[in-house]
Amino acid sequence: MGRIILARSGKTEYDEDERICGSLDMPLSAKGDAEADDLARDLRSFPLEAVYAAAGEAALATAKRIGEELDVKVKQLPDLRNQDFGCWQGLRLDELRRMNPRVYRLWEENPCSVEPPNGEMVDEVKARVEKALKPLLKKHDDATFVLVAPDPLRKLIRCWLTKTAAELPWESNGPLWESLDLAAMSRPV
Repeated sequence: MGRIILARSGKTEYDEDERICGSLDMPLSAKGDAEADDLARDLRSFPLEAVYAAAGEAALATAKRIGEELDVKVKQLPDLRNQDFGCWQGLRLDELRRMNPRVYRLWEENPCSVEPPNGEMVDEVKARVEKALKPLLKKHDDATFVLVAPDPLRKLIRCWLTKTAAELPWESNGPLWESLDLAAMSRPV
């Protein structure tokens, strides 16, 4: 039975400061380093076949910690990139809310309906997710593998796998990882 461990990258300074990181490539913060170590320890009990990392320094550094701890090869997926938030990248959430409360509220209620200025729509990210994940799901149909991604990309991956609506795209909270049984999902392959 196939299983995917969907893991969040350790935090960056932008995450801690509640800034929109999007497609900016940021290193792990000190807190993110600790989260990556915790994640690697948490996953010791799983018989992993592979560890994959989304594009970006934080995702790769987190995946490498897992790979080193469990002696599993790590592969980065350069086409699996986080959403580009264009002109919003670098802004604190409260700044965006203050600058444009109507758009912020719409984004909060329906993230798929808002295109950040010079950025990209959620549907464009979902298309990249589908293209990147279909081969992985076929390859690891009867195995357990880890996929490390930053938010909101991790949340969009989960939405695609479980066929659920997109969640608030900027929140980087919740558990560091979750285990999803691929056989239990009615997933598009």
